[in-house]
Amino acid sequence: MIRSRNLILFGLFLAGLGISACSTPQTAARSDFQGGINQARFPRSVDKQFPVLPFPPQHAMDRDRSFIFESGQGEIKVGGIHLNVSDTPDNTVSFYRTEMKNNGWRLIQMVDHRGTIMLYELRNLICTIIVEPSADQSRVIIHIGPK
Repeated sequence: MIRSRNLILFGLFLAGLGISACSTPQTAARSDFQGGINQARFPRSVDKQFPVLPFPPQHAMDRDRSFIFESGQGEIKVGGIHLNVSDTPDNTVSFYRTEMKNNGWRLIQMVDHRGTIMLYELRNLICTIIVEPSADQSRVIIHIGPK
């Protein structure tokens, strides 16, 4: 029962990614009807985009592989965030287990196989965190979006 519920939640999350990918990203500037520029809009850092997510110290975001899609005025937001963390995979997993719980997330499922996959939920959000070894550091992939 719990396993099928988790699969359904994960499937809905992936469907949300597909739906949100169809929306257009916000531009750096908006034009008014007369062709002028109303207001410049610059992207915010990821920790400001998703304040419910903890980010480990000494992390670097891989901007080429990361994405954030928003629809409308940000009612729906989906992210795929790739990080390189200057720490061991075990320490990185421990960081996320502790900090996600401290931020109110509930661990639904955790799988250890060639890395660690953790599935969390918080109110109307679902988040998958994948921690993989990479040389002397960790590679982290975070998918977050609505249930």
